[in-house]
Amino acid sequence: IAEMVEQHQDYTLAEYCESWQEKTGVRVSESTMCRFLQKQQLTVKKNISQRSSRSSG
Repeated sequence: IAEMVEQHQDYTLAEYCESWQEKTGVRVSESTMCRFLQKQQLTVKKNISQRSSRSSG
């Protein structure tokens, strides 16, 4: 998961959950993902400009 966070820092919790399920076949809730990220001290920082440009393409 740490590698996924490093590669996709602009993902939402839902996107992390979806990506994790695609990679592992294991479905986790957003709250579970959030707790895991907090416990591992992995921070997710949003970049509004990246999100806007990514979704408009």
